[in-house]
Amino acid sequence: VVYFYPKDFTPGCTQEACMFRDAYGDLDGHGATVIGVSSDDDASHRRFAERYHLPFSLVADPDRSLSKRFGVTRPLGLGAWRVTYVIDAGGVVRGAFHHELTMSKHVTEVKDALASLGTKPS
Repeated sequence: VVYFYPKDFTPGCTQEACMFRDAYGDLDGHGATVIGVSSDDDASHRRFAERYHLPFSLVADPDRSLSKRFGVTRPLGLGAWRVTYVIDAGGVVRGAFHHELTMSKHVTEVKDALASLGTKPS
């Protein structure tokens, strides 16, 4: 599970990160790895992860190269659109979810995608 978000410590991004944190046990139980990506630097990601006790990796994308590869770059250098991808072990995208204002849909749709792939909680 790779989710792109605009910026550490903003209200919507914090809410989304905490929702992935709270669902982490379920997602991990399905064999999923969660990775968050934004244009913030590593130091900001460390502070963000520590403050909100995030159990998953955050990737710094300051030049937006990863965001560009996934086609989620916002105009005017405003970071990435809020998009979540479910990618299988073979590298095939099995789900893509774009919700700017309804953060809870990201986790719900990830769980649905994992269930449709036939992953079973361990």
